[in-house]
Amino acid sequence: MKWLRRAAARIYDGSIQIGWRVGRWPWQDPHKGEQAVRTVLLAAAVAVLWWVGQAVPRVAGIALVAWAVAAFRAGEAEEEAAGEEAGDGAGEQLVPAPTRADLLADLVDTITQLAGTGRGVHLSLVYRNWLDRGLIRDERTLSQFRRFAEDLGVPVRDSLKVAGKVGIGVRLDDLPDVPATPPPTGDRHPFQGR
Repeated sequence: MKWLRRAAARIYDGSIQIGWRVGRWPWQDPHKGEQAVRTVLLAAAVAVLWWVGQAVPRVAGIALVAWAVAAFRAGEAEEEAAGEEAGDGAGEQLVPAPTRADLLADLVDTITQLAGTGRGVHLSLVYRNWLDRGLIRDERTLSQFRRFAEDLGVPVRDSLKVAGKVGIGVRLDDLPDVPATPPPTGDRHPFQGR
């Protein structure tokens, strides 16, 4: 029974990966016209598959089996990638996971740096910054990042005007106070550089 549960988990994870890839595909091109064409093509493909599946039930069964096989393979690839990331641990120094306070401090620091002399910053800019720095996974969405920021205690406004554009953002006045990091311990003088 364990193999069945593992196969179901792989299909589930693979389905999520495929869904993210398909859902992101229209917006990978920065040109609005190309995005519209890709969105229409995606909607047309879904409509045709739905129509064919309704007209010929056997095709729906074949499509379901094909989806399960593709999802299983995608889940298997993700499992292998996760195994490679983890490594075998031999001779590696494990880095402790960041604490909630560390994440909040880094998020507040990023927001402050990106805002510069302005009143605030759009959350999409912070999201892209964290993606570029590798602090969050590529498959995470802006709405998930917003929930993450709100869970850390950073209030996110639905409407914030920054540089003449209105969008979801964070005002600097709304940022929570982050406690100062304690001086380093050890044999170094606390005011000496590293």
